[in-house]
Amino acid sequence: VALLLIAVIVYRLGFVDHYLVSQIKNDFSKYGIRAEVKTFHASIPPSAVEIDGIELYDALSGEKLGKIDRLVAAIRIKDLYAFNLQRHVDLKDLKIEGLEVWVKYDDQGRSNFRNLRLPPPEPNKRILFAYSTAHVEIKNSLIHYGDAQHSLSGEARNLSVIIDPDISSAPVESIMNRVTLGLSNSTFVYDGRPINNIDVEFKGRANQTRAEVQELVLRSPLAEAHLQGTLDDWR
Repeated sequence: VALLLIAVIVYRLGFVDHYLVSQIKNDFSKYGIRAEVKTFHASIPPSAVEIDGIELYDALSGEKLGKIDRLVAAIRIKDLYAFNLQRHVDLKDLKIEGLEVWVKYDDQGRSNFRNLRLPPPEPNKRILFAYSTAHVEIKNSLIHYGDAQHSLSGEARNLSVIIDPDISSAPVESIMNRVTLGLSNSTFVYDGRPINNIDVEFKGRANQTRAEVQELVLRSPLAEAHLQGTLDDWR
């Protein structure tokens, strides 16, 4: 009873949330990203996580890379009470609202993402994370783009993305995901000449190696284009 009471007090005082936030920041730092989190809350037992006010910076330069107003994730831990140190965590549902990303290239063609890196694999990692069968939804997002070398800039506004597994029972290495993407009222500027009211709609299927473009529609005041095709290999 005493142990249960202590656990409840620790949870209510937010020690669990603070610990998980520190773990998230540590994971981002492995990619060269400094993460700041405004509020964080996880349910007990762990099945849902809600994060508000995420800001992402380049760990070396301090330049802001992006922000997320709200992130809600539903997870499933297969072996929560097993007598071993490893845990298999499946991401079931992920909803992101208010995503804003800055993509910049200077006059020498250097990206503001150039300092990011992929960490080496950890063969003895205790938490094994899988996301191939997750439902992912991104709403009300904005991407800023600027390329000083080629005099290009623009904003992708009202960005929305939905990703669903096509056949969830398929092997992880070959599973296809249905992807629906849309943006509207976007702008594109080349050499000081703007093009406004650009809309894009995309429907297709993709996995780790290839993509099937079922429909890609680009609408602008200058032209309207409809495309279909296949990317056989991402490389």
